[in-house]
Amino acid sequence: MNQLQTSVVVIASAAMLVVTAATGELSNASADASQIQPPTSQRVSQSRRAINEKSAINAVWQLRQVQQKVQTIKRLSKGKARVGLRVDRSPTTADPYYVIQLFEEHSDRITTLDWFHVSTQGAVTVLDAVTGEYISPVKWKP
Repeated sequence: MNQLQTSVVVIASAAMLVVTAATGELSNASADASQIQPPTSQRVSQSRRAINEKSAINAVWQLRQVQQKVQTIKRLSKGKARVGLRVDRSPTTADPYYVIQLFEEHSDRITTLDWFHVSTQGAVTVLDAVTGEYISPVKWKP
């Protein structure tokens, strides 16, 4: 497989992992601002049960700041760019959280916008680009 074919396979694989907020199903298109539900809380679950990938993505998708970014990108790109989320890593014993990527998808490229951690209990933190540390969404000023 040549380098171009490998790149296409990688991009196609990443696109298949995009999950829409409205359905939670795998899709090759991201959800747009009209599909975003108002946030219910900063935590997905108050119980002791571990959450799954769908719940982790939904927890990030429901953040007010994420909703605002989606709406702004949709407006500025006139609908040409889409915003999506994907699970980059699942929890392990050493790192007990999902790593979620928020990205902007154009016809010719994918650009990472932000990185999030979602604990197995549903607590969300976001990577602060200045300090390199994960912070509470309450302190996040994108």
